[in-house]
Amino acid sequence: STVGGKVFTIFYIIFGVSLVVYFGTAIFEKLDENRQKKFKEQVMRRALISEAQLLEFDVDGNGKIDKYEFLSKMLVETQEVEQTKIDEIMQKFNKIDKDKSGAITTDELRDIEKKGR
Repeated sequence: STVGGKVFTIFYIIFGVSLVVYFGTAIFEKLDENRQKKFKEQVMRRALISEAQLLEFDVDGNGKIDKYEFLSKMLVETQEVEQTKIDEIMQKFNKIDKDKSGAITTDELRDIEKKGR
């Protein structure tokens, strides 16, 4: 019951509680990581197994799913990204793609560069 003993006990308790919290957090993060991995695997297994899903994935309605449609839908379905973020990125792309060809050319980039000056 010396002052030094009390100080040691206080630090020991604080350190011990901190370690328990750290390890508890690490365990829960690992469990959550495993849960997310299983969820994503389930989504991937269920992807494109019916005609109804084809319609859901086919954003432009042409009866086919291109790489972009598949990628963007799977990113949303696996909860890697929200649809609003994909929409923002595509708005930026469409803004740069002045001739609406679906590709950004060096001429379009030069036009942006000129306007920026």
